[in-house]
Amino acid sequence: MKYNETGNFTKRQKQLAKLIEDSIRELNQLGSYICVDNNGVLSVYLKEDIKHLSEYLYSLETDANHPLKYINAGSIDAMKSETFCFKQGYITEE
Repeated sequence: MKYNETGNFTKRQKQLAKLIEDSIRELNQLGSYICVDNNGVLSVYLKEDIKHLSEYLYSLETDANHPLKYINAGSIDAMKSETFCFKQGYITEE
C-alpha cells in the first residue's frame, strides 16, 4: 500500500467530524463535561457536578445513593492512543 493512498476521507466524513467538533465545543461552552468510558460509551456530565465528584467509588466519602446524573450520548468505537500508526510492513512505498 502506498502511504499517499491512505486516509482518503469522504466529504461527508469530514463534514460529520466537523459537526462532532462543533458539538463538543458547544457542550463545553455550556458547562458540560464529555466522558468516554472503556467500552466506548459517551456520557455528558455537568462540570459543576464533576467538581464534587468523589475520588473513589468505594470509600467512606462516597454517597452511593446519589450518583451523578448524566446524558447517555451513544456508543462509539474508541481506541486510546495519542498517535495511530500502521503496522510495520503495511506501507511498502512512499
